[in-house]
Amino acid sequence: MGDRCWMRLECRKEHAPVFEKLGFAEQEETAHGVVEMVDEEANYAHDGKLPKSVPYLGWHSAGGDYGACAFACDGRKLLFTDTDNNSEPIVRVGGGGKPIRGDMAVFRRYEACEKRAKKLLGLKDG
Repeated sequence: MGDRCWMRLECRKEHAPVFEKLGFAEQEETAHGVVEMVDEEANYAHDGKLPKSVPYLGWHSAGGDYGACAFACDGRKLLFTDTDNNSEPIVRVGGGGKPIRGDMAVFRRYEACEKRAKKLLGLKDG
């Protein structure tokens, strides 16, 4: 038993076997040489099992014990940021309408990694 969620990612077609070993299934080519992969029942969002050696980016829905999250890997670093249920990044806001300390820094680091991953995958930024 576990805590399962839905996950989607985009990676290079040649890296698909890396994710198939985790339970992802290839869906379709989204750009030249880039494929969409989905795991409809990812146990704990594959926490601690996602690779750091290949570029990819994606999103997972909320599980029972964790919220929705976007993730990006540039082949060296794997970073995450909280999202809403539509996969849009969110930053928590505290009193006075100011972001909670550290949340913007987490998002900015994620955003830079996402930009690098998109470039490595040949995807447009934006």
